[in-house]
Amino acid sequence: MSSITLADQLTSHRKRRQALEQLISFARQITSAGDSMEALQYVTRPSQTGDRKRFSFLSEMAHHLEAQTTDLLKERLSQTDKLLIAETELFLHLAALSEEEFFARHQGAEAEEIQHSIQMLEKRLQAFRRKAQTNVAIRLVLDERGAQLKALHLPISQEQLSVEVLELRQKEQKCRDKIIREVNSLVTETNHLLSQPLYPESVVQAMQQNRARLQEALLHLQAGKSLEDLPFHIEVHEEVRTLPEPFEAQDAPAVSEPLLPSQIPLPATEESPTGFLRVFSRWLNSGMEVSWKDAGQQPRPPEERRSP
Repeated sequence: MSSITLADQLTSHRKRRQALEQLISFARQITSAGDSMEALQYVTRPSQTGDRKRFSFLSEMAHHLEAQTTDLLKERLSQTDKLLIAETELFLHLAALSEEEFFARHQGAEAEEIQHSIQMLEKRLQAFRRKAQTNVAIRLVLDERGAQLKALHLPISQEQLSVEVLELRQKEQKCRDKIIREVNSLVTETNHLLSQPLYPESVVQAMQQNRARLQEALLHLQAGKSLEDLPFHIEVHEEVRTLPEPFEAQDAPAVSEPLLPSQIPLPATEESPTGFLRVFSRWLNSGMEVSWKDAGQQPRPPEERRSP
């Protein structure tokens, strides 16, 4: 077997592992969005009578809030109400984001840029969930103090929120099943690669380490544990560069520099003058203090403007 064939095998295997890590990231984002939508279900319902049992996982947060005065809690509730109103539209779009659309956004980018983009999106989703769940916890505490609370009015009905939550949980389960299948397949493929006595010791060690991570992730998933706590991370080892010298000495065809996710031109949609995808890209690459609404109101930079 030639050295270049070995390199092809390892490159293909590494790409599959990286695709799996992206799938896991997508599944985590779906989980986070589902948690957020469940919180929105509560804050928008007509009756704001508390239900501590339903949100028992917020008990620690609620206990912390109990030390604050009622006036301060009402002020914080008003602030988080405004934030949720401003950002809910984005998360309704994200809830409808398909796996294909998620991967298409990162197509053609370098691995490091993809990872950065995914991490930024995860942070945004987690921040929104934190706001939504904080809003719920404040309402629970205020309700126990006898405060009169009004439901939060959002651009989505209670019925539609219920549909969104159900669809997100179904999507999450499909992702979980797909991840389990892919992890099993990658373990089998890794075993096959390791059975070939053709790789340098450094490559063998790297594959053994990644196999151990895959097996640990599989046990975690089979136990029904949370995707967000999945102990899985692919280390991008320089496996191909550890192959024999003849492969590295060959001339490689020239390739054009891939566009970064933030540089990919995004078409306008009929729903908005600036286009949801363009606003989304601008929002994602802005500082954490920039809200979804603010990103939509920012003037378009020169590179986004079309020539007359």
